[in-house]
Amino acid sequence: MFPINVGYLLTLNAHRYPDKTALVYKDQHFTYRELNERVNRLAHSLIGLGITKGDKVGYLFPNCNQIIELFFALLKIGAVAVPLNHRLISREIKWLVDSAECKAFVYSSIYAQTVEEVKHQLNTVKTLICSGDQVSGEYSFEQLVSNDDTREPNVCVSGKDLSRIQFTGGTTGRSKGVMRTHESDLFQTISIMTQNKMGGFQMRS
Repeated sequence: MFPINVGYLLTLNAHRYPDKTALVYKDQHFTYRELNERVNRLAHSLIGLGITKGDKVGYLFPNCNQIIELFFALLKIGAVAVPLNHRLISREIKWLVDSAECKAFVYSSIYAQTVEEVKHQLNTVKTLICSGDQVSGEYSFEQLVSNDDTREPNVCVSGKDLSRIQFTGGTTGRSKGVMRTHESDLFQTISIMTQNKMGGFQMRS
């Protein structure tokens, strides 16, 4: 019986299909082994920064390999992922990060101007990490992923633990944080896979 946590899915596939392509982003290709090692390096670096089980970590990225790496790294150490919509403006970012009581905030440098307006006003954030162009006084995402430790993080994560806080669209008011557990995310994934296999999501004209 395998552990009921989302992070283990990547670990399992890295053992079963180490040389199979797991992720393609632009001209970059990552096998399951490569992706899992990058995730583990990042996970150990995050632990080194004091991010531990139960800590909330907000992040702002476009579609890219970093968003996958960060998500799995957080879940492997039992931290709670708080993804933010890249279309948010500065004051919305502040409100959501404060609302989730994020201990750390990670973002792509393409949003540096938007984040700059509020990053020193975030009430609970102790650690800022930027991917891309180096920002003075902040940790570099790329340097954190270059950690030498590729071992699996020794953190016990159960199905009942929080995996992420997903904010709603806020079309009828302010966004609300929906708390998801590893168990609920796994069962949702299995349900989607089952429906796809049965043709439940096929579109017909």
